[in-house]
Amino acid sequence: MARTINALLTKTHAADWKPFVAEYVRLMTAKKANAALTQDYRVVKQGAQYAILFGTLRPYSPMDAATLYGWMQRLPLKYWADEADTLRYDLMMSR
Repeated sequence: MARTINALLTKTHAADWKPFVAEYVRLMTAKKANAALTQDYRVVKQGAQYAILFGTLRPYSPMDAATLYGWMQRLPLKYWADEADTLRYDLMMSR
């Protein structure tokens, strides 16, 4: 996937819904300035999967984007997941 937010914000990337959201949340939680919004939860890529970190702890095993999406709905990561869903909708509706 993309290495930057700008590279991610394309219809091509947005077409693959849950991987798009996972990558967006990964990129946003990598920024230290955003840590307060997620109570220090972060998403990191581990090979083809994603892991949720809480500070330096990894409370869950690595997971695919679909499973991560489900977890993000129940954790403070929901803020960024919801923003990614909105951005994805806007991208897919644009001409």
